[in-house]
Amino acid sequence: MTITNAIKKLEKSGWIIARVNSQYVASKLGNGHVISFLSSGPETLEVACLRVRRTNDFDEIQTDYHAGVYVDSVAQALQRAV
Repeated sequence: MTITNAIKKLEKSGWIIARVNSQYVASKLGNGHVISFLSSGPETLEVACLRVRRTNDFDEIQTDYHAGVYVDSVAQALQRAV
């Protein structure tokens, strides 16, 4: 899926998308989850590394803890972020 289609689908569902460096982060007020994804490369505009995590759950590199779960599609991300 292209990044523009993913953004449109998330915005249609009421999510607010922000771009932080090379990562796209979507949040919804009162939902308690964050959906994030990357571009698959500098010249391609495909979604890669689509992940869902709780708002207050963060990665901890020193203990090798990675918050959230990776999913295959935006539809799966929206199902997990309920």
